[in-house]
Amino acid sequence: MERVSRCIVKNPWWFIGINTIITLIFAVFALGLVIDDDLTNYLPSNDPVVTAFRSISETFSGSAIGAVMVETDNIFSNDALEHIENLTQSFSRIDGVSSVISLTNVLDMRAEGDMLEVGPLFDVSRGYSPTELAEREDYVMAKDIYAGNLVSKDGRMALITVTLKPKADTQTAVDAMDDILEGYSSSGKFNHYRTGNPFFSVDGDRTAKKDLRTLVPTVVLVVIGVLFLTFRTIKGTLIPLIGVLVSVIWAMGLVAASGQALTTVGIAIPVILVSVGSAYGIHVMNEYY
Repeated sequence: MERVSRCIVKNPWWFIGINTIITLIFAVFALGLVIDDDLTNYLPSNDPVVTAFRSISETFSGSAIGAVMVETDNIFSNDALEHIENLTQSFSRIDGVSSVISLTNVLDMRAEGDMLEVGPLFDVSRGYSPTELAEREDYVMAKDIYAGNLVSKDGRMALITVTLKPKADTQTAVDAMDDILEGYSSSGKFNHYRTGNPFFSVDGDRTAKKDLRTLVPTVVLVVIGVLFLTFRTIKGTLIPLIGVLVSVIWAMGLVAASGQALTTVGIAIPVILVSVGSAYGIHVMNEYY
């Protein structure tokens, strides 16, 4: 280590030039770094529940199913049904969405004499009288397949399930759904809630990136403060700090260049390299001074 340090001190410009080129290359790769938003990757792979979940997901073409809840005073009203239908149609047009199921498009099977009649549960386009709405409500609430599933048993909430295609861009699809919900929420008549794996994944990604934007500047400021208190000079602060920043860029670039996504395990890599970079920068400073 001492021999390497002396070589660096004797040939600083060669060292700076080579490191600058390598750092720029890794910085380009780091710009494409992806954060792994699959929550199952953070769980033990040999856990029976995780194994079963992945098996079911593969069998039924993915687990990317989101749920959007619509809340109002009474779901069984023309305004509420029209609102659900508008959301259903809007979600269906999003690129990457495979299917959407709600009260207004689910197929209902009913016995008519010796025949089995299959048709939509509601025909929103026609509108219903108060008497017809009351009859429809009684019919829906009498069926367990609807009550407690597509509509809450108190009649105040309705569920819309959105299934994404296996290769869909989850981020783009969720952003589109959020934009649609935000547009329809401005009226104040309806409250919207959302859950499910696609929303969890995107929200986790957003939270991680938000935390990074907050934590990275904070950590840099703390490191600058510690280094300045240690060496009491600008040069003594900048040299180890550059080592820290270069270590982070190299770590992120290596993760991206290898085709891996950043996970909780991947985050340990830059942490280790930051520590090594800081220690080596301080070591060089001690040799230099």
